[in-house]
Formats: sequence, C-alpha cells, structure tokens
Amino acid sequence: MPDGVFERDKALGGAFQCDYDTLAEVIDLPPVRSVSQGRAMAAIVLDAAVEGQGLDRTISYSRGRDYWSRNRPWHDSVDYSYDHVVPSVDALVEAGLLRDHVKAPSGKPTGWQSSYKAGDALHTLLLPKHRVVQTRELIRIRDRATRHLMPVPDTERVRRQWRWTERFDESLQGITIELGAGTRNGDLISFTRINPDGKEVTHTVHVGQTTYYRSYSGDLDSGGRFYGHWVQGVPSLLREGLILNGDRVAEPDYKTLHFGLLYASAGILLPEGYDPYLAVDWGNGRPHKQRRDLVKRGANTLINAPSFLSARGAIAARIAKADDAFVLGPRGKLQPSRESYAEAEAMITAVKVAHPRVRHLLHRDLGIRFQQIDSEMAREVCDELALKKGIAVVPIHDSFVVPIQSEGICEETMERVREKAFSRVMEKGGRSAAYSQKIQHVLDGALPPPAPASPVPPAVLQSDSSATAVQLDSGSDGSGWLDASPFSDPSYLASVLSDVGSFDPAADHRREPLVALPRSHGRAAPPEAPVAARAVDLVHPPIPAVESVVAPVPVAPSARARRPSFCQPGYDWEAAELAAMAAAPLSGARRWKKTKGRRISP
Repeated sequence: MPDGVFERDKALGGAFQCDYDTLAEVIDLPPVRSVSQGRAMAAIVLDAAVEGQGLDRTISYSRGRDYWSRNRPWHDSVDYSYDHVVPSVDALVEAGLLRDHVKAPSGKPTGWQSSYKAGDALHTLLLPKHRVVQTRELIRIRDRATRHLMPVPDTERVRRQWRWTERFDESLQGITIELGAGTRNGDLISFTRINPDGKEVTHTVHVGQTTYYRSYSGDLDSGGRFYGHWVQGVPSLLREGLILNGDRVAEPDYKTLHFGLLYASAGILLPEGYDPYLAVDWGNGRPHKQRRDLVKRGANTLINAPSFLSARGAIAARIAKADDAFVLGPRGKLQPSRESYAEAEAMITAVKVAHPRVRHLLHRDLGIRFQQIDSEMAREVCDELALKKGIAVVPIHDSFVVPIQSEGICEETMERVREKAFSRVMEKGGRSAAYSQKIQHVLDGALPPPAPASPVPPAVLQSDSSATAVQLDSGSDGSGWLDASPFSDPSYLASVLSDVGSFDPAADHRREPLVALPRSHGRAAPPEAPVAARAVDLVHPPIPAVESVVAPVPVAPSARARRPSFCQPGYDWEAAELAAMAAAPLSGARRWKKTKGRRISP
C-alpha cells in the first residue's frame, strides 16, 4: 500500500492478560500507581506485542472520558478505564515500547480516535505465561458511523441468540485443532504470505481464541456474522492443512452467495453453476485471474456501497492499487488516477449491462442486509451439524471447516439451508419487483399495466435458451421486444437503440452510468410475446449478435429512447410515489416517508 493511503486500524483489545510483575520479568515497564493499572498496562503491552508480531497495524483507542464511561460494561473483563488506559499509553510511548502515537484533536467530535503502533522491542518479545479471556459479550451492536459499541436491547430474540451462541461455543471446547504451517511462538502462529499487489505480509493468530460472538451493525437486522475464532485468521490456502480431531479437513462454501441473494431479491433464481463475474465485459486486456478478481470485488462493492459515488471511489482505489496508479491529490494525499476512475465507471457500466435485471438494486447498501441473511444461514448449518449431529464444524462466514469424511453431510445441509433462505428472499423479492414495475410505469407517464390473463411464474434465468429479448420504451403492448442475446456487447445495444431513438453514451455516461437499458428490470414479457422473450440469456461468452428482430417495434414520439425520467429536473417525485401506492398497494411496499425525498433510482 503506497504511503498516504490509509488501511483500516485495529481497536484496542484486552483478550490477552497477565500480572504486571510477570510481564516486568521479561521487559522493562514504566511504574504504575495501582495493581489494577498494572493489569491494564500489561494487557495493553500484550495486545500491542501480538499485533506487532503479526500485521503490525495501527491500534486505535479513545482518550475521551465519555467513551470509557459509556463502554465500561464491555471492558469488565479487563481493568480498562480512562484513568488506567490514557496514563498507561502515555507512559509506554515515553518508554519507547509504543511508537507513532497520534492524539485525536480534543473538543468537537471528529470521528477519529487516537492511535499508536507497537515499538521495536515488542516485535521480538517472547510472551510470558498469560491467560486468554474469552469473549463475554456474545451479541454486539456497533454504531455504523462511529463503530462504537451500542447498548444491546434486552429482548427475547437477543436472549435466544445469546443462549445459542453459548451452546455452540461450549461444543467447540471439546474439539482439537492443529496446524503444521507457520512459525510457532508459544500460543502465537505467524504466517507470511504475498498479497495480490506483490507485498509480503506477516499475519499472526492466537490459538487460545476459541469462541465466537455475533457482531451487528446499527441494528439486529444488519450484519450479525460470527467472529472471534482463531481459525478465521488463517489464510484460506493454509486452512487446507488443518487437522480437526485428528482428521484432515474439507471446507465447502457457498459460491457467489451475495450475488445470488441480489437476484433473489428481484424474484429471480440464478442457474446452478453460473458465474456472474465472467459475464461482465470489462478488462479484457488483463490476466484472467486479475480480471475476475477485480470484477468480483467491484461487483460486491456495488452490492455493499450506499451510493454510486462511494462505489466508484472504492472500485477506483482497488484498480489503482492493482495498477500502482495512485497520484498526489490537491491536499497532499495519494488518490486514484483519472484513468482508474474511468476504468471504475466502465466496470460499473459493464456490470449493469451484464445484469440488467438487478441494476436497480446496485449501490443500495444491501450488503449489510445480506450479511444478516448469510449469518443466519451459518447459524442453521452449525446448529444442524454441531448441536444436533455432533459433527465438529468451524464456520468461516460463508464456508465451513469440517472433517473430510463429513464433507458430504455438510454440503447437503448447506444446500437445504440455502434453498430455504432463498425461497424466503424470493418471496419478498417478487413483491418488491412487482412494486418497482408499477413505480416505473408511473415515472414513464403510463398507467399501471393490466394484469395478465394467466399469472406468470417468477422468472428463472435460462442458460439454454436459443433467443432472448429485452423490452424497450415502446409501450406496454408487447410490440417492443427486441432480440438481446448479445447483451454483453454495448456497441450492439447502441446500434439497436439508435434505430429507436437518441442514444449518446458520451453525453449520458457521467450522469447515469447506463442509459442503454432504461426501465426493463423485473418486467416480465406480456402473454402474447414470444416465449423466448421471457428469459435473459446469461451464458458466457455471449451468443453472437443476431441481426433479425423478434417483433417489429413501432416507435411513438413519446416512447423514444431518451434520458431516463428520473434525470428530468422538476419531476414531482412524491406524486409519482403516492400514485404508484394508490394504484397497487402491496404488502411490505416502500413508503414515501422512508425515502425521505430521495430520488427513485431505476
């Protein structure tokens, strides 16, 4: 990572503890005022030593009295308080055991905390005999903006999750896990690996951390993944060498889980074995592995990001890191180059062209919601395997480390859980897709579409269709269905649209990355349209361009391909939303008060 580009720091931890006198036997410590401050100082030194011998990240902590009084319940297992932590850090910095000490400005909150890094003496410190304090707060909620811990509500749902996590943690204490790779230093195991950018990184795990806790973000409907076990910190390639209860291990995982949930949210089921990243026509001059990795990270960034601009910035930084294309910004900090931003915009456009059915769900901050779904899937899998069948299992978010002889049972359980979770999401997604369709008809200035004579089942993407179609802005009578099998070719799509209306990629690119596919997401073909028009072909590479048109496209002056109506100034958004709700109120539909006046994205 170039200088000036910030990596995420590590919060001050207190899992490793020992007495002040025990630690003072192996390293010179500053004097303390009390026994409790001595224990706090020892915990700070051990925490910094473990980090210094690993990734050596910056460690953040708070110098505010309000923070320590507010978060005291989470630090009951260690003697952390304002009167113990702040003086101890200052003394350790003065003694040279900590370095690069940066104090956050006092006064008005800025969202930044003070920080430091482990000193050189801690990088080679042989840790004395110490104890590992297992996680006490099994359910945690962090504020999304400040990342501070929030009070956990005392509800039956929380108590139920707490009890289950306790039972699962107890089941883990009866298993043995061994790893032959890495360099062993007592309870510490260090690994050296090469990052994708070619940088050598050392990572350290502590084998005494053998419990999990669930971490939510903002509320109990966001996040909720399991964290805490040391196996999660082992690189994926080295996890293959784990020995679980004397047996070799397997690690079955869910493929493209969040992208599948994205399609399920639109009421669509992806074909089995389909790779959504290979369908994206971007970066063809790059090596295949690098191209797919960048597309995968970029597509998942689009799912996680709350806005288009934040997604573009994150993707541009990822591309600049891969290409070493950082430039000096106006404030003296490194930032992605213009070329990286242009490539990021091109990737976003390519993703939306390759996946038009879900483009309206991108950069909508759905990733944190999908984490809640996949965390519940992980809980159900672990409940079935560990608590009901007695099979040793260690979850790694969307994968599970199990004995190799239990791999088949694990995969069967994972598939059952996946089908159940996706059916729930698709049931909600079908209603949302229908509601979005009615919203779009109002934005188009048309009446809500009439109900078809026979109900059309939820769309399932077909991988063996011989012809596909897409509906353009030509009314709702089914006469505007064009062949669109070469969906991944923007030039072909532009040539088709040029016959229908104006299409200027250069003029429209920066305002909305994709204007070539207005208002076609989630819209099922009318009953009188060809059967082939009800599927979108996702085979990669794309089927060669077909010159013939499935059906003639009569073009009305008001139905020309144009800049989408959501870009028109002065549009009455509230009237459009209220009109759509009045036309077809649906269970679980969005309400205007929840949008808070924001524009409705297509």
